[in-house]
Amino acid sequence: MKRTFLLILAILMGLTSIFAVDEKSVKSVPIDEAIDVCEWCHMAVKNNGYASELILDGGKTVKFDDIGCLFRYKAKNTGEKIIGEFVQDAYSKELVALNKTYFVDAKSIPTPMSSGIHSFKTKENALKFIKEKKTGSIIELKDLESRNWKEMKKM
Repeated sequence: MKRTFLLILAILMGLTSIFAVDEKSVKSVPIDEAIDVCEWCHMAVKNNGYASELILDGGKTVKFDDIGCLFRYKAKNTGEKIIGEFVQDAYSKELVALNKTYFVDAKSIPTPMSSGIHSFKTKENALKFIKEKKTGSIIELKDLESRNWKEMKKM
C-alpha cells in the first residue's frame, strides 16, 4: 500500500515537472512588420522600440504596438494564463522581459498609442533618455499595473 502510494506520488511529481513552464525558457518572438498587428487596437506593430508581446499558455503570441495596449488587453482578458511578457527597449529594440525593464513616463514624447511609456533594459539608458529629452520620470511596473489605461488615445 505504501509502495503504491509512493509510486503514484512519484509519477504525479514527474508529470508536474514535465508540464511546468519555466519562465526563463519562454522566449520572445521577433517582430515581423509585414504581418504583426496589435491585438488591442489592430494597428500595425512596428519594430520601433515600442512593441510588446504576451506569450500565452499553449504558445500563442499576442503582440501590441504600444505597452498601453498590452495592459488594456490584460485588464480585459484576466482569464488568460500568461507565461511570458516582453517589451521592446526603446534604444536597442530588443525584446526584454517586462519584469526586468525600466520604464519612463514621458507623455510629451510620442508613442504609437499615446501611452507615453518608454521601456529600457537598463536604468542607465532610462536616465539617459530623461536627460536627452529633458522630460519624464522613472516609474515601476506596479505603477503601470495599477494605472487607468482608459485615458489612452482611442483609434
